[in-house]
Amino acid sequence: MPDGSGYALRLSGSKIAVICLAIMVLSYTLARHEGIPSILILLAVVVFIYSYFTKKTVPGRYLYAVGGNEKAAKLSGINTNKVLFFAYVNMAFLSALAALMCVARFNSAAPTAGASYEMDAIGSCYIGGASAYGGIGSVAGVVIGAIFMGV
Repeated sequence: MPDGSGYALRLSGSKIAVICLAIMVLSYTLARHEGIPSILILLAVVVFIYSYFTKKTVPGRYLYAVGGNEKAAKLSGINTNKVLFFAYVNMAFLSALAALMCVARFNSAAPTAGASYEMDAIGSCYIGGASAYGGIGSVAGVVIGAIFMGV
């Protein structure tokens, strides 16, 4: 992802940017809650919400339909532009959440901090059963793939 990392380098002036308030709040949040890491609780909540969303709601099914065959979804009356916009906004939110967790965990922010995570994420999706052609896969499968990648 050279475009995004180059923009991050230019924006930060090639120096390590310290986001004080976010780091302090998230460092406090990442503390253990009764022996369970809070980041694990946050992960469980996010997985539950997205599993429910993709399996039980109409917009979640639209997401699978557009991912499987965009032209057929458009012909069946789905506003594909709206679904794609929602998907991109959703991924931006999840990327921001992951970035904040990394910043809080490392107590600093660097423009190239997540440069090597792309292939791990793609590998986790494929191991979990997602298709390169779209429309197939589940949130639980991706979590299982990530567990296998971590081992």
